Amino acid sequence: MKDPFYKWFKRKEEGQAMVEFALVFPILLLLLLGILEFGHIFFSYLVIQNATRDGARNGSVWATDQEITQIVEQKTEVLDQNNLSLSISPSPSSRERGERISVVIDYKVPLLAPLWRNILPNPFPITAKTVMRIE
Repeated sequence: MKDPFYKWFKRKEEGQAMVEFALVFPILLLLLLGILEFGHIFFSYLVIQNATRDGARNGSVWATDQEITQIVEQKTEVLDQNNLSLSISPSPSSRERGERISVVIDYKVPLLAPLWRNILPNPFPITAKTVMRIE
């Protein structure tokens, strides 16, 4: 004959896994959304960093501002162009061999998860700058 206390004790553990999952799930969801948001911001940074590098490289071999802008727009077409600002210095009239050309992109990354919109600045500002010598 089985002990009646054992049956009572066993019956009390039936919902344990569900309660533990309910306690841990919000933390796991928070971590997952944080990883996705960080990946989105990091992807955007890599795109604008690559665009500044290509723009500065072409500017260092005497490309015009329009050509540099076109190259940057092609490289950043996966991003929202309304949140992107490009600055090229020095002006084309003052560029000389041996001087430095600077290409700077400021981008405001729109945040995806509503939770992070309350914690981080939305849109999240990132900047990439590349400086090269004019050949």
